[in-house]
Amino acid sequence: MNKYMIYCILCFFLVTAATSCEPEAGKPGTVVTIGTDGYWYLDGVKSEYRAEGSTISIGTDGYWYIDGVKTEYRAEGSTISIGTDGHWYINGTKTRYLAGVYSIPDEDRIVVAKFFSRGDADWMQERVEWAQQLGVNQLLMFPDQVLREGVADVLSNSGIELWLIAPFFYNDDNQTPGQIADFGRTPRWGICDDGEPAWEVYSPNSHPSGSWLRFVCPNDQEYIDYRINSLKPALRACNFTGLSLDFMRQFIYWEGTYSYTNPNSLRNACFCEECVQKFADIYGHTPENPSSVPSADRISNSESNNNLLDRFLALINARVLLVQEDVEGSNAQAIKEKTIEIADFVKENLFRQWTNFKCATVDENVEYILAEMRSEFPDLKSNIHAVPFTSNSYNGAVRSIAGQDFALLSRQLDMISPMTYDRLCMRPAHWINEITADIVNVVGGRIPVVPTIEGRGDTDSDYETSLINALKPPSSGVVIWRFESLTPERIEITDRILNKK
Repeated sequence: MNKYMIYCILCFFLVTAATSCEPEAGKPGTVVTIGTDGYWYLDGVKSEYRAEGSTISIGTDGYWYIDGVKTEYRAEGSTISIGTDGHWYINGTKTRYLAGVYSIPDEDRIVVAKFFSRGDADWMQERVEWAQQLGVNQLLMFPDQVLREGVADVLSNSGIELWLIAPFFYNDDNQTPGQIADFGRTPRWGICDDGEPAWEVYSPNSHPSGSWLRFVCPNDQEYIDYRINSLKPALRACNFTGLSLDFMRQFIYWEGTYSYTNPNSLRNACFCEECVQKFADIYGHTPENPSSVPSADRISNSESNNNLLDRFLALINARVLLVQEDVEGSNAQAIKEKTIEIADFVKENLFRQWTNFKCATVDENVEYILAEMRSEFPDLKSNIHAVPFTSNSYNGAVRSIAGQDFALLSRQLDMISPMTYDRLCMRPAHWINEITADIVNVVGGRIPVVPTIEGRGDTDSDYETSLINALKPPSSGVVIWRFESLTPERIEITDRILNKK
């Protein structure tokens, strides 16, 4: 039973006790307290429910007391409840007391400071001291942050677990259309079902400052190897505990999806030559067809009077010819139209197989990357930055668009961190808990799910509400993104909630 339900049951007990009978003058009402063993006690009798947070009781004067402090509300006839912000409410009025939000013991809770800014060693030392004060037990750092002069020493001496952020199919280095240093060529960009590159600028709700997201094809093996090698210097600089895989998915601009977003507006990728040919080879009825592909997922199992695979291969070959005959872009429009035709054919006839192919591609990339990294760093743990969708959001887009199958991925990961930026995505704070609970359900609780919230922007109250909802059951903790942007007020809020002050 989750903690929210437990509190609701207790509230029912309290209200029933207060309203079902007239207490004699001077006789105390039902007293609900937390024992030294961490359980709720009702009138001194231990219940079966663990509790953390504030103590609620009815005083001898007939008023509600929270943590021993008398409220202005008489217990008789009053309603006590828990708001979506995690605070006790009496008769619909918010109190300053948290009802309790923790689902796991303090010593097991994961608290992560995730950095964005690039500061020097002195700057980092100050932020590390903030983290130590708050009880942070993991630091998430970008490679170029770690390699700044003196920073590795600060991190190594912090006594906090270090995790390296590993951006793959998007990173700051691969955004220039020209060559990449140490790679020698432009990455092969993903291609969407509209025939355009997998860039954010083509998305329905593009970023107001212009395109920032350009996604590499997840089957560009040379590029993957380049990224693996580019991350190793940072891993060598400190004793890292884990690798946190970012942009480890298929293209999606989730930052531009809102509650009102039409699922049909989400762009599907990657339909480049290599991806569609690999899809045909794996799922088609060919001698190379691997036995690991279930027969129900093979293209030949869905054939009609006109062989489905033959029709698909004919479309692929037609586009190959157009590309081969292209002279200075003269066939660009025809290639785009053929790409759209291929994508429409796949979505109409082979959508389930295509979705499974996309998810398998991401899963295989994770397996390959971890194996390569662990050949040098054998004890490296792993996390993935998850798209903040539930299983049913946008008609199952977390799998069919993003290619993130958490049930599949959880078999080789140590943690999953959904990017639940409620204010960025214009969602209520309880949405954070909904995303977390859905992923926990999908993975069967096998690994921790630790939602990420933003430390910057909006009001202190908004930040507090986001933090409370991030910690609600069944969360295993919280990641604070742009930790360095916390103001003194937000440090105090974080300290009060995490350390129950």
